[in-house]
Amino acid sequence: MVKKLPSYELPSPTAPFSTYEWVKAWHETIGKDWELYILSVNNDVIAPFARKGNEIIFAGGDEVTDYLDIIGPDDAKKKAWPEILAFLKNEEVTSLHLNNVPQNSPTVSFFKSHASSIIKEQDTTPMMTLPPTLDKKDRHEMERKIRKFVRENANIACKDGNNIEILLSLMKLDPRKKEFLTPAMEQFFQKIHTMGTITELLVDKVPAAAMLAFRVNDTLMGYNSGFDETNFSGSGFYLKAMHIKRAIESGAKTYNFLQGSERYKYELGGKDFFVYRVDVTL
Repeated sequence: MVKKLPSYELPSPTAPFSTYEWVKAWHETIGKDWELYILSVNNDVIAPFARKGNEIIFAGGDEVTDYLDIIGPDDAKKKAWPEILAFLKNEEVTSLHLNNVPQNSPTVSFFKSHASSIIKEQDTTPMMTLPPTLDKKDRHEMERKIRKFVRENANIACKDGNNIEILLSLMKLDPRKKEFLTPAMEQFFQKIHTMGTITELLVDKVPAAAMLAFRVNDTLMGYNSGFDETNFSGSGFYLKAMHIKRAIESGAKTYNFLQGSERYKYELGGKDFFVYRVDVTL
């Protein structure tokens, strides 16, 4: 049985991307053009969709949400999709465009055998088991960069907090991130940052880098960062390396770099974990 819901709740802890709070923040800022279209399937699967005309996407936005999927037990997800598609077709939906579906999701395996769908690899979200196992070359390169930063800077400290203004100001030092941070996008970050922790790297008490991360059980997810490479060369890499070190010390078992194939993720020990785009015609 499929029915529409005005909202939903999930047991805690869970990844922030799956929560209604995240979906609501997206809808109130960068997703205003879409209607939230949340479905419940047999009371054990939630499908957090958004609708515009006859098109369906996952609510949450592929530009800010690294993993998107229906929510529930894996064995229930695959069983839910035929009911979801039948319901949507009856509601005059003609297409689904589903981004950032994790490689191990039953959603991917279901649509691989669905005649009217196209699946393609969309991006990677490198992650690693902690402590990382680095080959000799990568370990030497990481240690060299850390030593260089320590040698060139004094009074280095890391502190945790929720200073979103520091993070946004450092992100804007990168021309691409400055363009990305539209007023609506900044509003989105203002709404979601308290779901995680912002770690600041200070050099002589001056912010050199900052990172927003989310902790879910024994996994730490590095979501977004900003750094001042002009005045503190190497600050971004140093903060990420220290972030992993502190994750290990706190008992985390997995570090997830989230989307993007930047070189530093592999230098620090990341291994590919892919997300897929699924396009469906009804």
